Amino acid sequence: MKKVNLVFVALLLANFGISQTSTTLFTETFESGNKFTLNTSDLNASTTDNIWQMNNTYTGGSASITCVGVTQTIPIANTPAQPTGITSGPSSNYIHISAQLAINAGINCSSYAPAVSLCGIAGGSNFSKMTSSISTTGYSGIKFNFWWVCAGSNDAFGEVYYSLDNGSNWVSKQTSYNNTSTWTQASLSDTAWDNQSSVLFAFRFVNNTTTSTAAAVPAFSIDEITVTADTTLNIANNKPIISSVVHPNPTNGNVNLILNKTYKAVKIYISDVTGKTIDVKHFKNTKDLSFILRGTPGLYFLNIEADAERLNYKMVKK
Repeated sequence: MKKVNLVFVALLLANFGISQTSTTLFTETFESGNKFTLNTSDLNASTTDNIWQMNNTYTGGSASITCVGVTQTIPIANTPAQPTGITSGPSSNYIHISAQLAINAGINCSSYAPAVSLCGIAGGSNFSKMTSSISTTGYSGIKFNFWWVCAGSNDAFGEVYYSLDNGSNWVSKQTSYNNTSTWTQASLSDTAWDNQSSVLFAFRFVNNTTTSTAAAVPAFSIDEITVTADTTLNIANNKPIISSVVHPNPTNGNVNLILNKTYKAVKIYISDVTGKTIDVKHFKNTKDLSFILRGTPGLYFLNIEADAERLNYKMVKK
């Protein structure tokens, strides 16, 4: 097999410094525009019985629901007031799930229609994602921060997803945002988000089939989103870990990496698009790394740790 030698300049350096303050890479308060696209079809999401909305409506009321030919009234509770710390609170603009039956009754606060088949409401999900990806190149310690509330039961809950390939594949990061009726701040982190050219975040509301017609409110609601970095990689003394990559990329499975110097201990964590680590490679006292990339064809991520240095690298197996 003919080897192709390519120079790959990395942003993780042999000598790096850490910034002492957090850097904000993305902010969305929903007070001036919206950097999220609501009600997309990702992961087979629908907009039949519940939808995402953006507004500053917090007042509830009541709506009608018909089950087996019998119409009954269900209460739509007020969305809880926001705590100190949320921009333009306690009733700022926010994105949230609203039941179509509540909207039809002129109620646009946070609510959801439970998935009861006898009432003609099917189970499903609702998806909203960042409109444009952000770059974390040159940063590590990435955190995805937001405020949320969701009083849904175990059958109705929120989830967080991310994508490193502009939405072609979505990875579940956190689930079971439910049983909470006060605004709560969340902060998620993952090394897979470090030093990436493209990162997208998304929210999903899941409404599974239930037998209860009582709509738990508020439904999944989101505000004050930020993406921050704890560490800034110092590029002043540019000295890459990897000076050459020998491949092809895409590869049939054979991977050959050449480091810029000999390292005492090298680990390569290999993960698939779901974020699952499928293999770990170990090397000692070497700068030449050769191994077989196992698994089915697709996109893989190599998290390389060489002594005190790290690098994330993408590779495609064909």
